[in-house]
Amino acid sequence: MEDERDAAPSARKSNIVFGGLLILLGLYVWLETASYPDYLFDARGITGPGTFPRLLAVILGLIGVWESARALWTGSWRIRFPGKETFCDSKNLNIWIVIAMTVLFIPLTRYLGFALGAMTYMLVLMARLKARLWYAIAGSLLAVVFVVLVFNYAFRVQLPVGILTEPLGWRY
Repeated sequence: MEDERDAAPSARKSNIVFGGLLILLGLYVWLETASYPDYLFDARGITGPGTFPRLLAVILGLIGVWESARALWTGSWRIRFPGKETFCDSKNLNIWIVIAMTVLFIPLTRYLGFALGAMTYMLVLMARLKARLWYAIAGSLLAVVFVVLVFNYAFRVQLPVGILTEPLGWRY
């Protein structure tokens, strides 16, 4: 049965190293957002600037656990360090760029604030996907406006204000 799963041409083998990296990335995001200010929590004391990144950290951690468990379950848990083709293949390179940008998202948010950090994050990813400049800017802007509206007004979650944008009085 194991061979049938591995023999399917469209079946993707799980990788315990990738799962571990996602778990570590989730822990990194969780620990980095621990320094976000507590005095900005809402009246219930539940949501604040760290809510959105910590939600992202939990999702990354759960996906990492799933990837690792799937690797153990399918028998592809053996740690292999594949060659250059793994890092240079366009599909894998996209994954590595997303991981690198996610690691950079926390410092971007800390210095530029959530809105500008998220715009930068999405513009880089859309540039990697070779989206037209106008579509990349419009799509990023609409996504950030949607997230800000939903989190600030519907959920009443304070999004992080950047160190560089706070003196300018920018809320977003």
